[in-house]
Amino acid sequence: MKKGLLFALLTALLAGCGGTLKYLPIIDASIEGAKGITQAGKTLTIGDKNVPGCYVTCALMTALDTTKGAVDGWLKGVDPPGVIPAVDIDLAECVVLSGEPLKPVIKGEAQVLVTALVGGILPAIDAVIRAVLNSSDVSCEDRAVADGVLRYVQNVAPAVVQELVAPDGKMSVPEITFTTCP
Repeated sequence: MKKGLLFALLTALLAGCGGTLKYLPIIDASIEGAKGITQAGKTLTIGDKNVPGCYVTCALMTALDTTKGAVDGWLKGVDPPGVIPAVDIDLAECVVLSGEPLKPVIKGEAQVLVTALVGGILPAIDAVIRAVLNSSDVSCEDRAVADGVLRYVQNVAPAVVQELVAPDGKMSVPEITFTTCP
């Protein structure tokens, strides 16, 4: 009897009974995949002494780690979804690559450079999140979480562009707050 009840409960949870946050594990897995791609890019940019590339990958790794921490907390029921906190980016390993302070980059050039670098990394998470957002059975909670994660990760590019235009060795990604349901 207990096994039957446990099986029924597990089946209901996996089937998304109640319709809340059934896509959260998929979102979590997409973040983990994006982290792997970003880490590989970070290794390459550091090996090439590519300071702007290092800035992009360090910022993305930190943002993805922060996002993953928030999603993991939501999965465990520690916190209700609604906030992905602001985070400061540690650029120390990037600053030492050139051996001299980074010279300012023209804003248009910085935007092109950052867009190209981010464009090689974010499609993995972007495609999964957009698929969740476009699913016909997505709940209000899932839609809010997917949108919040996507907006948070997209905030990395403007932060990197700003740092390249006016380098001071400090970069942060702002907090994202969202309402899960009315």
